[in-house]
Amino acid sequence: MKPATTQSRNRSQHWFERAQGPLVEGVNSPSRGAAVFSGGPIFLERGQGSHMWDADGNEYVDFMMSFGALIHGHAHPKLVSVVSEAMAGGSHFAAATSAEVEAAERFHGMVPSAEAVRFTNTGSEATMLAMRLARAHTRRTKFLKFEGHYHGWYDPYLLNAHSHRPEDLGPRENPRRIPDSEGIPPATFADVLLAPWNDVAALERVMQQHGHAADTIEARRFRPGQRFDQQRVLRDRENVRALRLAIPARDARKAMGNVLDLDIQRRRIEEVEPPSRQHSLPGARTF
Repeated sequence: MKPATTQSRNRSQHWFERAQGPLVEGVNSPSRGAAVFSGGPIFLERGQGSHMWDADGNEYVDFMMSFGALIHGHAHPKLVSVVSEAMAGGSHFAAATSAEVEAAERFHGMVPSAEAVRFTNTGSEATMLAMRLARAHTRRTKFLKFEGHYHGWYDPYLLNAHSHRPEDLGPRENPRRIPDSEGIPPATFADVLLAPWNDVAALERVMQQHGHAADTIEARRFRPGQRFDQQRVLRDRENVRALRLAIPARDARKAMGNVLDLDIQRRRIEEVEPPSRQHSLPGARTF
């Protein structure tokens, strides 16, 4: 079957060229730029339910759904009504409100293990807060992250956070440490331990060497829109089990607390491409 193609991109290309002036690289996030979208990104205009339309009128099925936030789809009538009503009562208050209390109570009712709630504006803020809480609780500073996992713009998380050519990654037992960009002092990563994903042997080596000092560990990966692969799910579960087994015995009572799930958006190519092609794609390791 011949893959569907976008019929026209003239207006998207116009907007991308126009955006080169006011926006860095013509986009508001590197993940939307020409490095990811050959020739430039499509510019979306509207969405309804599970569908969306770009500036040229091309229609798409939205599998990303705002990285999982739009569980009800675009422009759900009930949500449009409620949000409009709330805006009519005031746009934004830099103060305590009854609405946030009610939202926290509702959330606690759905997630009983969430003993207390703190709302944040971004995933970056949430993962920064999670790390600070974990360090305060364990009195440890080091943490382990996996190659290709992205947790927002907090500088210590921006080590090997995106795809790279296989030859640039270094050996699995000692991955090359690649900052996400310039402008991050090398000392920022002094407390970051690095390991390849779904490599239990490599993980055990890292934990044997540094586990006594490790504070928090990201346990799972998830990116909305990725294809479902049962074998990868099983390997993910094995990775989580290995994490808990690798934690030093003297810390067994804290094991559950030491394995911390962050806001994971997997950026490695192997998630979205067939295994048969992984060896030839940038940033892919063969598992």
